[in-house]
Amino acid sequence: MAKKKGCLYLVGTPIGNLDDITARAIEILKMVDVIACEDTRQTRKLLAHYKINKKRLLRCDQHITYAVGRELVELFNQGLSIAYVSDSGMPAISDPGSALVRLCVDNHIDVVPIPGPNAAITALATSGFAGASFIFEGYLPRKPQERQTRIQCLKGLEMPIVIYASPHRVKRILKDIAVEMPDRGVVVCREMTKVNEEILRGTAEEVNLELNEDRTRGEFAVVVDRAADSEDNRFVMDNVPTDRVERALRICIQNFEMSPNNASKVISAILGIPKQEIYHLAVTIPRHRPPR
Repeated sequence: MAKKKGCLYLVGTPIGNLDDITARAIEILKMVDVIACEDTRQTRKLLAHYKINKKRLLRCDQHITYAVGRELVELFNQGLSIAYVSDSGMPAISDPGSALVRLCVDNHIDVVPIPGPNAAITALATSGFAGASFIFEGYLPRKPQERQTRIQCLKGLEMPIVIYASPHRVKRILKDIAVEMPDRGVVVCREMTKVNEEILRGTAEEVNLELNEDRTRGEFAVVVDRAADSEDNRFVMDNVPTDRVERALRICIQNFEMSPNNASKVISAILGIPKQEIYHLAVTIPRHRPPR
């Protein structure tokens, strides 16, 4: 009889305060054979806090090499269970865990989610901007021109935008947002759930002025309010009906599994509409058709 394969547990961990963890997450960390993690130092602090000792830790950061992947697959094939934890929050969201999940899916290894805190959702709830939908942008491009272009693409969306920012780039990001969206409400959450937690509200320019050097330490989540619901912010595409553009984008994205970027290029070439205008709409279309 073939030995049953192990499985991967995606374990949500605290985003700051170590007490923000579920009882189920603690039990899984105690039970698994191996814990894969971004940074073994960070994970050891968490394990020590909950007296979880003598666990094998396997570093699994953004440089997941072929050798590391092969070792993980071999461990799963031996029937071992592995938990993956990121440095903080729910794994596989803007961290290397997504590559590990793909590795498991490709090798027919079960993936079991163990839900936990998430910085984006926590910041969004705190902002007061939450509605029926929002855009999770994650980390913006590092290069200034690419970052400005991306912010230009986002500014027409009639839903809140959640952005992650490192302490080294948060002021530059706020400056770029201030240029493109000067009157938009912004909430900046710093060091959420930690002792030095701080929540700043205002326009991007106002918040940026408050962030002096001593207040740019830690990790940041930036929430930008939705575009005003006015005719000036709706799509006007050279007399091409918006519903026609949306139908074409849905076919590209849902039927042919194109990315929003590639779908926008195709529709732009066919209809002669600037790609940037189309992209604002493309990012709001779900990748999969809703069930009937």
